[in-house]
Amino acid sequence: GGNVVLLTGSTGSVGSNILARLLYSPQVLLIYCLSRPSEQGSIEDRHWKAFDREGLDHELLKQDKVRFLQGDPSSYNFGLHLFIYEEVGPLGLEQSAS
Repeated sequence: GGNVVLLTGSTGSVGSNILARLLYSPQVLLIYCLSRPSEQGSIEDRHWKAFDREGLDHELLKQDKVRFLQGDPSSYNFGLHLFIYEEVGPLGLEQSAS
């Protein structure tokens, strides 16, 4: 086994550096990167640009242990399709009623 992580803010300066460290870590099995919808390109493109901006290795983003999800942390089920939310569910995510 290994750690499974849900990361938000992974296209920002701090978040992209955290993502890179998680991708390097052998203790991390799977990383879900939750990003809000944007007209600035696909989720993958936005991560590529963030890694480029921060001088991080783009090859890390090609690993099988990273999953890019489009959603909204302030929405019910994070705005994810139910089957994706159920896949992420084992992380023990609980959302408080707003």
